[in-house]
Amino acid sequence: MTTSRPRRRGAVGWAGRRLAGRRRGTPDPGVAPTAWQASPPPWLARAALTVTVVVLGVLIALDVLGRLRGLLILVLVSFFIACAMEPLVNRLAARGWRRSRATGLVFVGLLVVLAAFVTVMGRLLVGQVRSLVEALPGFTQEAARLVDERFGTDLSSSEVAARLAGPNSPLASLGKQVAGNVVGVCASVVGLAFQLLAVAMFTYYFAVDGPRLRQWLCTFLPPHRQRELLRLADIAIDRTAAYFNYRIVLAVLSTAVHTVAFMVIGLPNALALGLWVGVVSQFVPTVGTYIAGVLPVLVALPDGLRPTVLVLVVIVVYQQIENYVISPRLSARTMNIHPAVGFGVVIAGTAVLGPVGALLALPITAILQSFGGTFIHRHELIAEADELDEHARAGTTAAAAAAGS
Repeated sequence: MTTSRPRRRGAVGWAGRRLAGRRRGTPDPGVAPTAWQASPPPWLARAALTVTVVVLGVLIALDVLGRLRGLLILVLVSFFIACAMEPLVNRLAARGWRRSRATGLVFVGLLVVLAAFVTVMGRLLVGQVRSLVEALPGFTQEAARLVDERFGTDLSSSEVAARLAGPNSPLASLGKQVAGNVVGVCASVVGLAFQLLAVAMFTYYFAVDGPRLRQWLCTFLPPHRQRELLRLADIAIDRTAAYFNYRIVLAVLSTAVHTVAFMVIGLPNALALGLWVGVVSQFVPTVGTYIAGVLPVLVALPDGLRPTVLVLVVIVVYQQIENYVISPRLSARTMNIHPAVGFGVVIAGTAVLGPVGALLALPITAILQSFGGTFIHRHELIAEADELDEHARAGTTAAAAAAGS
């Protein structure tokens, strides 16, 4: 009598393994795959189509944004100018003015100030160019005399003037280049005029229809989201207006101080030079002071070394007083942006949008900072963290005392 060998627990035969493989959907190496096993899953085609459409859409959107970059920058600039105008427009509207008339009055006033600044600067530039042309013979005589005394040569002023004004001179080459680029310069001027006109149009309509625009946006949101949108809009308007008010106050102070200083030094057109320094140094971030200081230095050069040095001293000393005394007190009431953060965002704005980004970097940062302070919950400091500031101040006081001793 033969006894059957007991089957171990968990062992399966060949048929069982084949049946289990079919149930799991894995192909059997001994059997050819069927049609349903060889075809791809139905979701694969839809996924591939979705990915293709998304990638093409992103590429098309990036291309469209690249082509519309100039228009978007104009709209952004117009939006910030309209936000700066809106508080004054709202005040006039609260006194019974129609919003269109109030906006028109503020807008015309802004254009008058801008036209006056351009006119004064244009007259100053024309006058300096005329003075330079009239003083060119004297410059050549002085240059020839200095060269003769220094190197023992025998140059005459007529020879120097001939070299400077000859057919192959640098001045002649520069004149040929300018004449050859007349069409390009005219095209650039016309393009700039159209851009300014576009900014003016967008700014006016943003300021006039700002409340209606916010109402229209609120129609797409539920009630609690509408309150948040209106709160964000109020913060943006308030921060932008505060930034421009802060810059205007600094520009007025800078203009007054530099005008008086230039009058004392004896520079011609002291008011125009002071206005140039005040406006350019405040509304061109980071490098505005250096750009603004070039023109007064050039004007002072013909009068000798002493006026030139005095102009440089006045500009540098006032800039330090503004940075460490005036500006922190004003910015604490308006923007409250750390100087390192402000410097970094100006560089980032310049890299992204060029000069426009440098000008708008600070108000955008102030708006984002206000958004964060409004909607992000902040906690109280623990005792250990609060002591860090005390240690830092104690260390600063001790270092100052050691330096004084």
